[in-house]
Amino acid sequence: MKKISNEILKRAVIAGASAVLKSKREHPNDSEEEILKRIILDCGPIANKIGFD
Repeated sequence: MKKISNEILKRAVIAGASAVLKSKREHPNDSEEEILKRIILDCGPIANKIGFD
């Protein structure tokens, strides 16, 4: 596993929080669990492409 810099981790947290808020606005009746599952599934292929799995 590659070492990830603090700056990249900070950006990832901000991007994740933004994705949660956007998903909550688009799907207001979804549970937090459903929203998190959707975001994790969306992020998986991206992480695999850059080698941070």
